[in-house]
Amino acid sequence: MRRSLFLLVFLFSPLISFGESGLKGILSPDLKYTGEKYECGTVIPYSYYLSPMAKQDSCAVYVLLEMKKSFSSVLEPMFEEKLIPEGIVIYVSPGTLPYQGDKERSRWMRAEEFDQNGPEFCNLIIEELIPAVVKDAGVVISGDPDKHFIHGGSSGGYLCWNALWYRNDFFHRGFLSSPTFSAMRGGEEPMVLVRKTEPRPIRAFITAGTTEPDYFFGDSFYAACNSVDALRFAGYDVGFEMYAQG
Repeated sequence: MRRSLFLLVFLFSPLISFGESGLKGILSPDLKYTGEKYECGTVIPYSYYLSPMAKQDSCAVYVLLEMKKSFSSVLEPMFEEKLIPEGIVIYVSPGTLPYQGDKERSRWMRAEEFDQNGPEFCNLIIEELIPAVVKDAGVVISGDPDKHFIHGGSSGGYLCWNALWYRNDFFHRGFLSSPTFSAMRGGEEPMVLVRKTEPRPIRAFITAGTTEPDYFFGDSFYAACNSVDALRFAGYDVGFEMYAQG
């Protein structure tokens, strides 16, 4: 919990304010969304949590990849103490392409969605899933990308970078936990590009453990460290924490 508090306060520190709230947030049941324009036919499990004092017309957005909605119990006091902006938290899991016939099985789409370099799944989140969520919640999200945050670990951390880079018009802030910047489906390419281009309005926090996998794709620990070096070289506001034996 302390780590989550520190990371979110780091990422949103320019937005911190103070106030009082005695209200509790709203947690949705488990829901599913079927891709239409992007990831057509793929079924995406999700749920959402609306913070205690979220305004109907200026909600911050927190997209948490592969996290259980029980994490809302950690976030709620942070919202109530005004440590992070009030908003809507969307818990997103990898999709499944349903079974279509006798000769085909349902396919888990995590590799295509999380490991693939490009904006496809980010587009689904931004252009399809989030509009469906806010409509169901009866709110309107803030138009300020500084109030749009995404978090994921491992391949989910790589997807976070895809969102920050390819959809920087929407996401400005992210937490990448042990991101997979190794040579898996082009995972080694983004940081080369980062060094060669002008910095974008991105604020990120990256964590990595010294016992990350070391396989034929590359050493995940050193790949994560390299991403921090590349971002700092390019002038990004990036935080980093290393965990020994983690």
